[in-house]
Amino acid sequence: MRFFLGAAAPVIPTWYISTFAGAFLGKSFPADLPLDFAIPLTFIALFAPLLRSAAHISAALSATIAAVVFNDVPFNLGLIMAGFVGMSLGAATERHLLARPNRP
Repeated sequence: MRFFLGAAAPVIPTWYISTFAGAFLGKSFPADLPLDFAIPLTFIALFAPLLRSAAHISAALSATIAAVVFNDVPFNLGLIMAGFVGMSLGAATERHLLARPNRP
């Protein structure tokens, strides 16, 4: 119980205030303001610092390109296909880098 209170106490007031502000102040933004890009930008800001190796970067780039290429696949299966492409290319890149002899 102490752990829960210690973890939740700093987060809950901010969460409630932000939700309240979003509910009441969100109506004041004009409807033609293009906020559709805010969600993808948030995800980019979350995962960009995690791209630390060549395998991570190749997986992210290949999955992004595959998601655009497979955009018209029915039942939104293009996103799943893009995930498989990214995981496969990331694993192949890591395997390739580990198989190379270390050169000074």
